Parts: sequence; C-alpha cells; structure tokens
Amino acid sequence: GITRFGREVIPEMNRLGMVMDMSHSAERTTLEAIELSRRPIAVTHANPRFFKDTPRNKSDAVLRALGETGGMFGFSLYPPHLRDGAETTLDAFTEMVARAAEVAGPRTLGIGSDMCRGWDGRVIDYMRNGRWRFVPEAEHRAFAAMPWPDQPAWFQTPADMPGVAEGLRARGFSRDEVAGIMGDNWARYLRDALEPAAY
Repeated sequence: GITRFGREVIPEMNRLGMVMDMSHSAERTTLEAIELSRRPIAVTHANPRFFKDTPRNKSDAVLRALGETGGMFGFSLYPPHLRDGAETTLDAFTEMVARAAEVAGPRTLGIGSDMCRGWDGRVIDYMRNGRWRFVPEAEHRAFAAMPWPDQPAWFQTPADMPGVAEGLRARGFSRDEVAGIMGDNWARYLRDALEPAAY
C-alpha cells in the first residue's frame, strides 16, 4: 500500500500538477492512490486482469475506480500482457476493450501500447536488475540471448494504429468512442487533470 512517505508525496504531486501512473503498482497501492489523490490518476499501459491474470494487469475494481474518478486506462499491446501473447487476435483485443468499457466507461479508456521495437533480453535484464543486486555474468548472458517477444501480426509498428481503430468500429464502438480511445480521451485527461487548481 501507500507508505507514509507516499502520503506526503501524493499531495505534492497534486500541487505540482503531475500525473501519477500506477501501471507498475499492485492492487492495494493502486486503489489507495486513486483514493488519496485529488487529481485523477492514470494506468498508462496495462490490461484488465479478466483478459490475462498476471500481476501487471488490473482488476475490475481498479477499472471501476478510474471510471468513477475521471482517471485513464491505457491498453497495452506488449505481448506478455495479452491473453495469447503474439497470437492474440484483434478480435480478442477489441472484445477486451468492449468489456472494459462496460466496467469503466469508454471515456476512461485509451491506448498505451507499450510498443518496444528492436530490443532484446538485455533490456529486460536491465529493467529487472538495475542496481538492486549483484547479477552473475551467466545470468546476463542468458538474458542477452533472449529474443524480445513477438508482436501480434495486426500490430507490428505504430503505423498499424488505424487497423486497431477499424477493429473497434467493427466491435460496435461509435466513431466518437473510437476517436476517444485512439487519443482524444488522453488529450482531454491531460488537459483537465493537469489544469491549475487550488490543491
């Protein structure tokens, strides 16, 4: 959960107009941050846990709390966050978005692709280890040999974003809802959540 230090930091972040991104935080910490912050918070790159049950994805409770407080949820296209990794279909992805919209409302949703291109396992090695512990050289070598997970065929580069929009339209979202999910909701969130206020 939020530590005593965190309870001091959150009001200061609110005062400064900073966005809090809870993508990498656990359930209790995320929900407490939503409750404590006077400004709406964001989960910029994750997926609902109902789609894939992994600690990096978020529960319905988090989705609902974001919807109720004007926060934002960005759907991840990083294969380990997807139900079937690179084999996840666009149809499955848009079905997930539709179900999340039922929980949080479509104005809470956006894309937070977490797109990574041209990387290999050394990046994962760096992210997992950093300066936190001594890492044996054999472990470094194992990570260096690890390929980066493949992207789904329908999202290989950012140039594939129009196909995501088409998939959302085919799922039944209105043109305005698709425009929101594809970027307008983020623009509104950043404008409204960060406007000067007496916090």
